[in-house]
Amino acid sequence: MHVFKLRSVDYDERVIERTTFDHLTDNREPWYVKDGEKDYQYGVCPCCNNPIRIVGLYRPLPHTDKPYGRHTGKRIEGFPHFDADALEWCPFVKKRKRSPAATKRKLDDLALQILARVLHQFDRIIYLLQKETGMQWSNRFSGELLDGWLCGEGYLYPGSHLRNIPWMVAYRSRGISIFGQKIVDDDNLIAAITRKIPGALIDDSGRITKHGPFYEIGGVFLGHNVTTGSGDLKETICFRVHGQRRQHGPAFETVYSRTIHINPARFDHLVNTPPGRARRHQGFLDLAQQAYQKILPRALLARVHEVIKATGPEEPI
Repeated sequence: MHVFKLRSVDYDERVIERTTFDHLTDNREPWYVKDGEKDYQYGVCPCCNNPIRIVGLYRPLPHTDKPYGRHTGKRIEGFPHFDADALEWCPFVKKRKRSPAATKRKLDDLALQILARVLHQFDRIIYLLQKETGMQWSNRFSGELLDGWLCGEGYLYPGSHLRNIPWMVAYRSRGISIFGQKIVDDDNLIAAITRKIPGALIDDSGRITKHGPFYEIGGVFLGHNVTTGSGDLKETICFRVHGQRRQHGPAFETVYSRTIHINPARFDHLVNTPPGRARRHQGFLDLAQQAYQKILPRALLARVHEVIKATGPEEPI
């Protein structure tokens, strides 16, 4: 991997690079450790929160010109967090025994941190997903998406980690109707809907409506794909819009699909916006609070709030 962070509670990640590392750590422990004639540099994996050793930061490597991070596979002094289960499912660990779709992860510290960040950043999650789909979502649509993620225990999906939270909320939810939603930035989607669905109409404001009989139109996020070529993590999902049931054909017809390339830096930028410049949507935050109170067991909700409290009110979650 070519990114790291300093502590497991941190949210922002940095590129592994000598000047950046020196500036952030001042070559202090626990990130810089002198052991006899050897020195070692450590950080934290941005995906699974486990410690990593940074290789090639000060000495050139024979096989690559870039320093990189490598999981230690064990607890390191000064880095109290180590979770073997989270390590097994980390996307930077190439050799997996199981497919992420085959099972669920246990309710570990990483899952709790994911739950905390969704609760604390739900408005930004919706903002980002709206940008990805070219649509403006209503409270109803956003609430149904979150309900589906919570009820399906999407926070236990092994493919979820701290870098892809917004996209995994969408991916591990369920398909829902997009009738009445507003298309604001995708002319191709507008053209596909009006061409392929009889009775569909996009009004002057961009809202999906009708001018004839009832029809079905839904949206779903599918096909989470992960590659780690050359130490760089690349992830995609597909946003698909399907139309009403067709006679003598499949249950639903694909009307439109778009591949979304997951870019963690976009969410990282939103979360780390200085408080004086941050624009929050209280309605979505209230909606998240209500969904958590409605769906999560009280004991689990209390643990989520403990994570938020431990991070501190001034720190991004």
